[in-house]
Amino acid sequence: MKKHLLLSILALSLAVLSGCGGQSTDTIAEIVKRGLQEQLEKKPSLKDEYLVVRDVAVVKEQGNRYRGIATIVFEGEAREIPIGITADGENVMFEVAPGAFLFIAEKRLQE
Repeated sequence: MKKHLLLSILALSLAVLSGCGGQSTDTIAEIVKRGLQEQLEKKPSLKDEYLVVRDVAVVKEQGNRYRGIATIVFEGEAREIPIGITADGENVMFEVAPGAFLFIAEKRLQE
């Protein structure tokens, strides 16, 4: 079980498509926040961990690329994870960096 969780966490890469329409970084952050929460609730290896996305902050990097930091609450403790974001005016896609959720596996290994 722990090995399966670790492998799932290492492979975690999330993407969501949603209307963007040239919206602000605040709007993109809200789209990513909702999409990330939805994915965390659906992913079999993570849904029983009761992760909550408290906040997502987004800044524009260049062109249609953005960088974000998601604040995830896990067992009462806030963790920050980096997110890569692309928004083309119609869609928003995001990807969580590989290994971003290793803190869960580390916690489970300590138990």
